[in-house]
Amino acid sequence: MSCTRLFSLVPWTTLLLAVWVGNVQAGTLPVTAAGDLKLHLAADVGVQLDAVTGDVEYWLDQSGNGNDAAQATDDRQPILETTNTLNGRQVIRFDGSNDYLALPTPSTLGILNQDYEMFFVFRTTQTDVVFLIGGASTKYEVHLNGSSGARFLPADYDNGNEVSDLATSGTYADGQSHVLNARVDSGNSYRGLVRVDGVDSTDWTNSDARTTNDTALNLGSRTTSQYWYQGDLAEVLIYDRTLTVTEHDSVEQYLNDRWTVPEPSTVVLLVLAGLCLAAGQCRRWQR
Repeated sequence: MSCTRLFSLVPWTTLLLAVWVGNVQAGTLPVTAAGDLKLHLAADVGVQLDAVTGDVEYWLDQSGNGNDAAQATDDRQPILETTNTLNGRQVIRFDGSNDYLALPTPSTLGILNQDYEMFFVFRTTQTDVVFLIGGASTKYEVHLNGSSGARFLPADYDNGNEVSDLATSGTYADGQSHVLNARVDSGNSYRGLVRVDGVDSTDWTNSDARTTNDTALNLGSRTTSQYWYQGDLAEVLIYDRTLTVTEHDSVEQYLNDRWTVPEPSTVVLLVLAGLCLAAGQCRRWQR
């Protein structure tokens, strides 16, 4: 079959598109034991806008538990960003001034005084201290920058002994998507650990990181109206137990598949090289 005939049957743009789509298509959230997933927020589904402001009033929980994030006050509502997206999907954008979304209490989420895991997909360029989530002061808190690139304060501060730190301040303020995991681990005496982009901190909390404080949580700020998040949130997951290594890896893979813009794969490069060679060969045959 001639090259001309081949291209007429399968245009090169179709081949390239097929490979590219196959490389970025979203996976399905891995299923764990029934009831373990207590909150699932995804910016490309279940976002309800305020009829007056057009900003985000409700971010609906996809776990089936009704643990929605909400903000009724107009000037504190984040926006739904549909232009500067992540991997072609819309995100929730916080302004760093006073935007936040209210979440239920830890007891409602099933994470009070026990092990749990939280996952966040975020993007920011802000180098000041900003909170992804927080309860009462130093309870269930995850923030970026300051003394480290990412910090998890699950239950106490204790002069820095009960925090988990990772990387240097500003490391994750690069305008790229990142997957952050914070967990209170039943397999390690209920100590707390932060992890970003598949890299675990080596800095565990010193002691048991469970807490009985049941103050409702905020997305995008500390509950003391400080450290407002400036940037995007794409997806948030909360589980009411420590995941197995296999489960943990599969959840992170799911989040990366959905929100990380991939580099051109080796397959794409090979297809392009093959097409260029074939096109050159066709020109030589036509002489």
